[in-house]
Amino acid sequence: MSYWAHSSNDFKLIGHRGCRGRYQENSLQAIRWAYQANASAVEVDVWHIDQELVLIHDRRASQYLPNDDLITETSLLDLRAVMDVPSLIQALMIVPKKLGFNIEIKDSGIELACLKAVNKLIDLGYITWDQLLFSCFDHRVLKTLKAYEPRANIGLLFSGIINDIAQYSLSMQACSVNLDLGCIDRTTVESLLAKDLAVYVYTVNNPKDAKLMREWGVSGIFCDDVAAMQQALR
Repeated sequence: MSYWAHSSNDFKLIGHRGCRGRYQENSLQAIRWAYQANASAVEVDVWHIDQELVLIHDRRASQYLPNDDLITETSLLDLRAVMDVPSLIQALMIVPKKLGFNIEIKDSGIELACLKAVNKLIDLGYITWDQLLFSCFDHRVLKTLKAYEPRANIGLLFSGIINDIAQYSLSMQACSVNLDLGCIDRTTVESLLAKDLAVYVYTVNNPKDAKLMREWGVSGIFCDDVAAMQQALR
């Protein structure tokens, strides 16, 4: 069974953007801290810049780039001059054994490059297919990825609820459905779990919301500060 499959005995706390609550999002420092804080898993965002798969979230790094330029039109050298931009390979190398790692693909058309990078680290013994979850809002990307690598776990990202979401997710061979906290409802959660689909909810930083999600039986939540959330849920 996949690490990402639903378990009623395991409410996962997943570090959002590497667990950005205390360090720069998607930085190696944030990722390490999340695992040290006993995160079940960490989620990162991947783009392809200058022939390298790197961890960064926004299309425009407005906080760091003075001209509000697209990151894909900025050299990696210039990006790294103003912010921490680790590679996907670097991040994969520090994932603890038996814990999860969620790769959100932000840049369409890079799914095969992601698989190549992952395969390299799997062959070297750093990580396993079981630990990995690939997610994307563009489900065409996940369909292509799954067709090339059936062992890959895919999580369908939704910002809203569609009709027949459970049946659609099954048709995509999804492991999980990752839903926006702002649109989720208990009936949808129960319908997905009944079909053996895991349900992960983003982004949950209020303890009251986290407790409600746990009460509803979701598989886990994405949060910015794993340590603070663990304390609040005790």
